[in-house]
Amino acid sequence: MDSARWLFAVKVRDRPGTLTAVASVFSNRGVSIQMLLGSTLGAETGDDISLFFVFEASERRMNTLLRATGRLDNVTSVTHHPYDSEALRAVAFVHVDPQGLSHDQQLPAIADAESVTFAPVLCDEQHETWILMAHPGSLERCLGRLRESGSLIDATITIIPVR
Repeated sequence: MDSARWLFAVKVRDRPGTLTAVASVFSNRGVSIQMLLGSTLGAETGDDISLFFVFEASERRMNTLLRATGRLDNVTSVTHHPYDSEALRAVAFVHVDPQGLSHDQQLPAIADAESVTFAPVLCDEQHETWILMAHPGSLERCLGRLRESGSLIDATITIIPVR
């Protein structure tokens, strides 16, 4: 069976062991979590918090994970999205070294070529920090090109459903 990348948006009650329980669903079924993100937006008011899991699996295995995750005690809802869904957006803070790069290897040129929105956060002669926003696939291609150019120092990425 063909595998694909998926994102689960899991609403949970903020209780000890909840993250471990959800991660165990993946582990017990032989699926590696490629990215884990969390939002504590509701934690102060006692509302549910959001956990986002990116992973690769066949559609059949994804559906198994969906059912098993949804049955956990502290999980209140699970929604899933194919990783290439137009409902997802990615944001990254990217630290690059602009030294010795040709114009077409620098972040603005690469971001433009990949249709990534970008803005400088802090730039000087030795280091640049940018914020990038795009569809996850476009952002990953941009980061891959920065890595290939030798300018990528570090990146922190978050992905959220917007629809």
